[in-house]
Amino acid sequence: MPIVKTRYACPQCGAQVNAEHRKLVCSANSSHSWNDTAAFLGLNPQVKYEESKPPVMVQPNHVKMEVVVPPTAKTKFEAKFGDRGNATVSGLIQMLAEGEVVIVPEADLQRMKELLGKRPESASELFGLVYNLSMELETAKLIADEAKKDVAIYEGRNPGAVLINLGSLYGAVVEKARDQGETAKLWAERVIKHVVENNWL
Repeated sequence: MPIVKTRYACPQCGAQVNAEHRKLVCSANSSHSWNDTAAFLGLNPQVKYEESKPPVMVQPNHVKMEVVVPPTAKTKFEAKFGDRGNATVSGLIQMLAEGEVVIVPEADLQRMKELLGKRPESASELFGLVYNLSMELETAKLIADEAKKDVAIYEGRNPGAVLINLGSLYGAVVEKARDQGETAKLWAERVIKHVVENNWL
């Protein structure tokens, strides 16, 4: 088991205390040792040293890269990501190196929430929200185009079409059209053409 330096000073001589072999041992005098952590803390040892930090594990085919950042950014980053910091930076640098990357600031995420109705948690979710909006826009365009055609018919600007008010028959037409897998408009057009072509009137 490796020796780990603690933050504590030996209550007897003031030297740094190490943790080794499941006990606390003074780095200056090995006779100053404690098997019981509670008993050691009961002596009110002073915190005077910097403890050992776990070594950074480098993954295979990875190299060390130094990055210089403002102290405030370092503090906030470590507080937010903790032990995941190294992997997070590594993944971000890989994405930046592979191609164009869009980083969305907090303020823009908030604006997206106001416009999209939800704060996207990932690039995939953002794409899904934008895709749904594009589908809704396409549907709205189709409805608008149909409305324009109907207005043109009503105003007599399309001589090959007429606007029909089905009134109380609308529900029945919708049902019949659904049975044929058609819209009410297409069904009505097909039936009327068929009737006229066969001189049934």
